[in-house]
Order: sequence, then structure tokens, then C-alpha cells
Amino acid sequence: MQPALKSWLPADPGAPAPGTDPAVLARHPALASFAARLGNTPVVALPRVAGEARIFAKCEWFNPTGSIKDRTAFALVCDLLSRTSCPERVLEYSGGNLAVSLSRLCADLGLANTLIMASFMSPAAIADMRSLGTDVRLVDKSLGFWAVMEAAYQTAERHPHWSFLHQHENRANLRIHETGTGAEFVKQLQRVDGQGVSDVDAFVASIGTGGTLVGAHTALRRVYPRVQMIAVTPAELPYGSAALPNGLPKYAGSGGLGNGRKQPFVADHETRIARKLTVRFQDSLAALSQVYAQCGLRVGSSAGANWLAARHVARRLGPDAVVATVFPSAATPSEWTAAMALNKRDIANAAVLDENGEETAP
Repeated sequence: MQPALKSWLPADPGAPAPGTDPAVLARHPALASFAARLGNTPVVALPRVAGEARIFAKCEWFNPTGSIKDRTAFALVCDLLSRTSCPERVLEYSGGNLAVSLSRLCADLGLANTLIMASFMSPAAIADMRSLGTDVRLVDKSLGFWAVMEAAYQTAERHPHWSFLHQHENRANLRIHETGTGAEFVKQLQRVDGQGVSDVDAFVASIGTGGTLVGAHTALRRVYPRVQMIAVTPAELPYGSAALPNGLPKYAGSGGLGNGRKQPFVADHETRIARKLTVRFQDSLAALSQVYAQCGLRVGSSAGANWLAARHVARRLGPDAVVATVFPSAATPSEWTAAMALNKRDIANAAVLDENGEETAP
């Protein structure tokens, strides 16, 4: 939906999808068609709050299936098809949106695919994927996301001829957010107010696989070398937590792994993280109501978490600063219903926590 704002900053509508081998697109017209609709998503300048930094958010639900994971799916499949012209079967795990993207893209390309995900996926989404020919395999949601990943590893061992995409370690994921998401963001920020912003002080994003956080930050700091990387993870299982994996509800795509595990892209660049923040699931839902009231946008829970963290950072940095963030997707029906069920006090008290789960002052 269009927001009640006029401050949209469109990207270059004629720009090609980044990191693409023209020969691969020539061999696969369906992939070229997907590429033509991918990326170049708008940036919105969020309403200013007196005394706080300006916040710009990149709105990723304008991608073909409605989320930032379309970029990752495209990059992973492009990388695969550049190495093999006819894969036997695509295999991958997902927390939700990547499965939707891969199911659609593989169907368009006629690629057999097996996608492993937690049982919290909605029956409607599962039915849609199966109708496209996807072999959907579900893992008990109470076991946490690491169990989903383990199931994929075990499946890959049993079927060594299948093509395991492995989003957490495949650097095509990282590159697409550097050359796509981040590079687009830079061009858009350079057109703000007709003259561009002179600096970006912080980039705030959830970790997930780390592809967006690290990739987009890499692109931003080439032009804005002082930009801080602010990493956001779920309070129920933060990045690098020694706690056991759990099935507690978490905001979408948040990617806590447990047992001290760290996402490789982030672990490789951990010294670049200026601050780690965490957001509880209920607070991410409360943020949906806040964003809608202030901006007219029905964002998803991951965007809600990023919004809360970006506002937190904006208060700390003050009115002369600029904060950039990403809204990965719009709200699902279940997220929106849950958000609308919260009372006014829950919405008003939504908080950002530090990496230890303690409320933190700006």
C-alpha cells in the first residue's frame, strides 16, 4: 500500500539487476524476467521527530514476491546456474520469505526444489508453494531455527547430487546486498533534497544471515566512511547467544541460532559492529502500530524491529545526524492481526534492549 507520505525516493528504474551474468540471463528468460522486476525499491524519509536524527528506510516489499529475500533467492539461483546448466534439484532451508521467493523462482525456471522450514509457516503459504511444485518439508517449530538448518544439512548429505544453496555461507547472498540493496541506497541518499545527504551516521539492520547488514553496510561506507553498523537480533535468542536453540516466537527473519553459534558473514566482520541491540517479539509487533500511525505503512515484524532500533539510535545521535535502515517486508495477515490485538500500553511501552536483554538508554 502507498503510505500517507510524499517523501518517496525512487531508485533508477532502468538499472539492471546487479551481479548478473548476461549469459545466464540469456539462457533463462524466466530469470531475466524476474531480474527486470527485482530491486530498485523506493526509500522513504520517515517523519522527523524534534531532537532526533533523520531516518531513511528502504522499502523491500516492492520486490517480485514482496520481500528483500527476493534479492537473495535471485543471487543464489544465478550463482547456481552460472556453475551448472541443469541442476538435478535445488535444496535450501528458510525462515519463511526466502522459501516463498525460491518456490516462485524455481517454478518459473522449471527447477525441482526441496525447501525445509519450520512448522510455523502458514498453511496458505505452504499450500501455495506446493501448488508451484515445491517439495515442502517441515521441522517442528519448537526446536528452533537451528533444527531447520540441521535438517537441510542432513538432507544434503543424503542427496549429494542436489544443489544446496546454503544462504548463510554462499557469498552470492552477501554480494547482492552490496551491489544491489546498498548501492541503490547510496544513489537514493545522494538525491535527498536535490543535493543528497552529506553523511550517514548509522546503518541499522537485523542480522538474519548477515547478508543485508554486512553487504549494504559495505556499500554505504565506501561513500560514507563514518557510518556505524548497528546490528539487531531477537531478544529471545540474540546473535551469538550461548543459550540453547528455542521455539519462542521471534520477529520474522531474525535468525538467532543458539549454542554460541554466529552467522559467518557477521562473525567475519564483527569488529565493524558499533552496537548490538535486541528486540522482543511483542515489541516488534507493537512497532507495526507505531509505524502505521506515523507513516501509513503496514510493515512486517522485522521492519518493526528495525524501526524501533533506528528510532533508538536516532535519539542517541541527535538532530544533525542521518540513520539508514531497511524495511524487509510488509506485514503478514497474522502479524497484522496480532499487532492490532495489542493494547495501547503495550504499544507505547515497546522497547529496545541491549545484547544482554536489558533495557538500554539511547
